[in-house]
Amino acid sequence: MTFRTLTLATSVLSSTLFLVLLLAPGLIFALFGIESATSAAFLARRAAMLFLGFAVLSYLARDAPHSIARQAIMAGVGTTMSALALLGGVELARGAAGAGSLVAIAGETAFAVANLWVWRQHRASQLDP
Repeated sequence: MTFRTLTLATSVLSSTLFLVLLLAPGLIFALFGIESATSAAFLARRAAMLFLGFAVLSYLARDAPHSIARQAIMAGVGTTMSALALLGGVELARGAAGAGSLVAIAGETAFAVANLWVWRQHRASQLDP
């Protein structure tokens, strides 16, 4: 996997999540097996804006040369995906989310591992301060 491929995939995923969370948050509620409420829809729309930011960041960074900034992007996205997967697992274990959340956990874990993989491939390269 290359940085370019990873950032394009992250941009597509984030754009999709942005659109779903903004326009049809009920799909996410159904996937996670949680009730839809006004407050949940409000928070879903706010979360949509975070995914919009990830989409733009990932897309615009796709051709960035190897640098500390590029490594930071992978570390940030990888950390976010790891945290989402961990939180999803905790919520599933405590019964707050349904089995459908395993789909999200699997995707988040895959993106976390991919970011870590690409980050580690380039970590050994010397970067000028």
